[in-house]
Amino acid sequence: MKIPRRSLNERRVEIDLSLYPPESQMRSKLTSTALVSDRFGVSDRATAVIASSVLYHLGMISEEDTSLGIDKIKIRREKDNTIFQEKIGTNIYRRIGKEEHISVIREPSGRYVRHVTPASGTGSDIAKSIRKCMEDNDVDINELEAIGCDGSATNTGWKKWCYPQHRA
Repeated sequence: MKIPRRSLNERRVEIDLSLYPPESQMRSKLTSTALVSDRFGVSDRATAVIASSVLYHLGMISEEDTSLGIDKIKIRREKDNTIFQEKIGTNIYRRIGKEEHISVIREPSGRYVRHVTPASGTGSDIAKSIRKCMEDNDVDINELEAIGCDGSATNTGWKKWCYPQHRA
């Protein structure tokens, strides 16, 4: 659907609303669905199909309106959340949040050393946790030939990415 608009310099401009997301996107959490599928070992794709078919049979989604449909990415995103406990004063609260896990391996053998959990997903925190892992495992950082990583934005970003933090 296109709506004619006038811009500041009085030219006629058409805005294509099909490029924008619909107003009725599903923003609800599927925490319990992801937890149950994880507990019983059901794949993300199967969980999404089962949940969407239940919504279809309840009449909440149709062939024309699939805005409440569930895809495997939404299930996977919910599974990425980690449950942890936070102590505030004398009370302990259960919280759900994301937690980064970095695997450290030794090359050329590809032997797994351990995994580290940085305080946050920033490049500087990842670098600090890898450096601490090296020190805990008696690895002389000055003897290293290289430190490699995948191509994710945290590792190759323009701001504070992981690799230069090791050089300091």
